[in-house]
Amino acid sequence: MPRKLPATACALALAAIMALAAGCAGRQQDAGSANGGATYTVRAALLNLLECPSLSCPVTADLHAGDKVVVLTPDIHGWYQVRAVATGQEGYVLSRFVGR
Repeated sequence: MPRKLPATACALALAAIMALAAGCAGRQQDAGSANGGATYTVRAALLNLLECPSLSCPVTADLHAGDKVVVLTPDIHGWYQVRAVATGQEGYVLSRFVGR
C-alpha cells in the first residue's frame, strides 16, 4: 500500500514542480527571444506592419523590400507575428510577403 505524505509535503512538492516548470518555460522563452527565431526578408516594395493579424488593424510601421524581420510565431492563417530587426517594433505581416 502506498505511503501517504503529509499535506505540507505535497504542497511543497507541488510548489517546487511549479517553480521548476515556470523557470524552464521562462528560460526557453528568453532563449527564443535572444535567438529571435528565423530571420526573413521583406519581398514587397511596401509592407504594412499591423497591430493584429487583420487588414482592418491599424498600421504601426511601414516595412520596405530588403528589410529584415524576425518571425516570432508560426504561420497563423497567412500571418506572421514579427519583430523588425532595424527598429525592434513588433506586429503582424502577411506571410506571403516575406521569405528567407
